[in-house]
Amino acid sequence: MSFIDKIRHALTVPAFILIGIVVIIAGYSERQTSQAIADHGKAVSAQIESIEWKEKGLSKKESGFKATIQFETEDKQQISTTVTVSKDVGQKIRDNDELTELPIKYLPEDPNKVVLADHEDDSGFMFAAGAVLILIGVGIFIYRRKKVQLAQNPA
Repeated sequence: MSFIDKIRHALTVPAFILIGIVVIIAGYSERQTSQAIADHGKAVSAQIESIEWKEKGLSKKESGFKATIQFETEDKQQISTTVTVSKDVGQKIRDNDELTELPIKYLPEDPNKVVLADHEDDSGFMFAAGAVLILIGVGIFIYRRKKVQLAQNPA
């Protein structure tokens, strides 16, 4: 086994577990923000300044649409920020010059926390994905331990 293979072998389990924990923390943050916006978020119409996206591969597959928006809060503060939009919405913004506004919700105490007005909480999926990653890491660890034990103590 080469040095690189040994490092990869040693880092696989911690990587799965660490990434799982990060995804769960991100899910917790998503849940907190979604609940706060649902509880006391303010709905406004934001002006679309620009739209950005990524193109991947030879097929130029589009993804990662982000709209740069500007809006005014209740206390007349001008906010300029970005909001992630779905591929469908992003393509509509890009292809239709007449589409200049997006309905959004923001947190009054932190106006830079913005979601689309029809935003759905994805934290449940993130919790599940994080748990699966951790279970995969633990499963690999247990499998490797059993494999070593069997190699050391053949029956």
